[in-house]
Amino acid sequence: MIIYLYGPDSYRRNKRLREFYNVYKQKNIHIDAIVVDLEEVYEDWQKVRDFLGQPSMFPGTKVAIVKESGMVGKESASQEREWIRTIKKELESKINFILISDSGKPKKDFQFLLKEPVQSQEFVELERKTLEYFFVKEGKERGLAFSLEVVRFVCTVALSKKDRSWFLSSLLDQLSCAGFKSPIQLSDVQKLVRGDVSEEVFTLTGKLNYARSVKDRLAILERLFAQRAEGGHIFNSLVFSVRGEECVRLADYDVAIKSGELEYEEALTDFVISRNS
Repeated sequence: MIIYLYGPDSYRRNKRLREFYNVYKQKNIHIDAIVVDLEEVYEDWQKVRDFLGQPSMFPGTKVAIVKESGMVGKESASQEREWIRTIKKELESKINFILISDSGKPKKDFQFLLKEPVQSQEFVELERKTLEYFFVKEGKERGLAFSLEVVRFVCTVALSKKDRSWFLSSLLDQLSCAGFKSPIQLSDVQKLVRGDVSEEVFTLTGKLNYARSVKDRLAILERLFAQRAEGGHIFNSLVFSVRGEECVRLADYDVAIKSGELEYEEALTDFVISRNS
């Protein structure tokens, strides 16, 4: 049996990997396992091949945990073919299990990992609402509760990060140790995220949302641009601030941006000028 986990969100991907492994451990008193990272040593695929082909030290399950399975082919096409054969041998196995965790999608010759009988799951970087859900859920697991203002602020900051879920997890661990009164307030969180340009962006987009005149809104937008804040960061922060019809308008801008019709700066400027007072 093969389970294939892939995608850039390594925190959630690794967490899911641990969950699968723990299930196998609970079902088997004795478990024979091997862990290899082929990005560090691509030749270690041979250790997996030999491990799966040898008699088990214990009766029951053998588990091979493989990270970055596609690295083998970068050095040797013949080794890649042998590696693929090794994996495919276990597609229907009831004894040997391969748990694969890759940071990217599989290459052409590994596309079979996305088809049955392989169990595959993708872990993309979380966006907006899913990021909020993740933060609240992970917080509850740590016994933490937050004001709505905290959730919006923290997730806006996270959207400017490369590893969003890792950032939120680390922040939650800090909040768990800080001893803040529940529910945790924005002033508490800002003590830990102090100095981040995202804090200023969050504050300014909130002011932009409530500014009555076009002149005031343009002045705030120019200030944001002057701070060299990324257009995508400003846009995502604004999404957390607006409500009702303005959310629909921003969704339309988002489609235009992703289709290449508009740049973030153009969309933001048009939104500021044309929005209702």
